[in-house]
Amino acid sequence: MSIYFKYGNYAHDAGECQVTIARSANKGQDGLTIIGYTTRYTVAGVIQGTSTSDITAKLRALEAAYAYNSKDFGLYDSATGQTAHWVRASASDVRVVEGPTYPKGDGAEYVTGRTYQIVIEAQTGVTVPGLYDFSETVTISGGGQRVVWLETLNGPPQKQITALQTLCTVVQQGKASSATTWPPPASQLFPGSLMEMPTITYSSPQTLDTGRKINYQTSWNYQFGLPTRVNPRPHANQG
Repeated sequence: MSIYFKYGNYAHDAGECQVTIARSANKGQDGLTIIGYTTRYTVAGVIQGTSTSDITAKLRALEAAYAYNSKDFGLYDSATGQTAHWVRASASDVRVVEGPTYPKGDGAEYVTGRTYQIVIEAQTGVTVPGLYDFSETVTISGGGQRVVWLETLNGPPQKQITALQTLCTVVQQGKASSATTWPPPASQLFPGSLMEMPTITYSSPQTLDTGRKINYQTSWNYQFGLPTRVNPRPHANQG
């Protein structure tokens, strides 16, 4: 049994490289909701060769293998197959973010071997359907007396009530984001009291380096007119 690193169809020799893994959470626009994870694999090793031309041929094969994104990769067990540190490109966004680079140039470099480093990132969890960000505000104005102040020629301003009851205006606005498609706007608080047609905005999704699109955002703005003062609350989630 041997453990080795593999990227696509390219297999590193067993014991050739060290693999370190760092994982960080990706947050939604609210800064709190976890919508996925970015896992960074750093692959550092030494290509061994019997001659300069042998090393050159192996380096060309290495560079050709990592010239493309969206490949399955990870630690592979020759006896049992894929290990826990294996990433399927079909379930995540895989990209080569660095390398191969060659961080050393001293000693026996390019004589008996060549030191290299490669960094690969995989974003997982971003294709889970459903909302990962939702916010809404409700602004209420009017509904009571209208008071005006009249300036006089020789005295202080005079207070006058011009209406005992004014129109209550409610503005409901918000936004929601989803990973896979534009979410529908939130339901209207007072659908029978719209003052004008709703304003709905659909924003272009974010495009990842691999070409996959995420973060489809929909925003809405509703204005209602009501005969009496009301105190509605915004939705806590999609409603």
